[in-house]
Amino acid sequence: MLGIGLALGLAGLVGDALGAWENSPFFTNLLSSLTGFLFAVPVGVIVLYQITIHREELQQRRSLASLALDSSTRIVAHSNQLQARPYHITFQQGSSLFFKLRGQALDAIEEILINPPEKRRITEKNISTIVDLGSRCRDAWTHVWASPTTIADTVEGMRSNLTILREYVQPRLHAVSDTALIDAEILDHFQEVLDWIAPPGGDPTNSPRNWTISAGIALDELEQHGDQLESMESHLDGIVHRLHAAIMDSEQANAMYETLNNAALQLHEQISSYIGHEHTVL
Repeated sequence: MLGIGLALGLAGLVGDALGAWENSPFFTNLLSSLTGFLFAVPVGVIVLYQITIHREELQQRRSLASLALDSSTRIVAHSNQLQARPYHITFQQGSSLFFKLRGQALDAIEEILINPPEKRRITEKNISTIVDLGSRCRDAWTHVWASPTTIADTVEGMRSNLTILREYVQPRLHAVSDTALIDAEILDHFQEVLDWIAPPGGDPTNSPRNWTISAGIALDELEQHGDQLESMESHLDGIVHRLHAAIMDSEQANAMYETLNNAALQLHEQISSYIGHEHTVL
């Protein structure tokens, strides 16, 4: 159609040059209208097509941005579930209490372990002290962070939403707008934190996040055998070592959850910032 219009336009120019249209005003107008029509229709179709494509891209960007915001909001909600949030104490107060009791428990244990095995003395009194401080330390943790089971479910919930962002939203948004919703470094960092806390295919029982379980087992054993010092001193020594290792792991577990909280907030803030920046378009 556009080719015919060009041909008629060229013929019209030649006719003007030769004066061929001077005695045919009606035919001249008809030919001019037809030529204009043959030009306008293809151009109009192209413009309409471009407008339609642009609207579809905007709609797709709007949908992807909404999905990204929903996913990051769920990640933050999961992150908030990491904290125990008891009614009678704030997170900061619970954290301070925990680290105070942790230090006291470690000091009591290390008073025993500081001596070489042949000079080490385990008495009912120091076993009782260790059990008391160790139990209070473990209980204080429940005022700061959630249980290992809740943590495991929370991490998996975060991982599934991160997969949506990395494997669905990000590549599709890049395809329609040639822009990245989230910096690759932020996505990689969040993935690394999740894998640090819960390595894919790893043994969850060996993770520092399960230190309360290991500590609880050691405390139960000390309570059961604390009055059998003469016959089980070497066995009790091993239990004390395991309790010490478990309580030491609590610092890394605390660092894991704080890092995960911060990574979740950073991810959500960047997505919110992107959507705010694109608001006039989206």
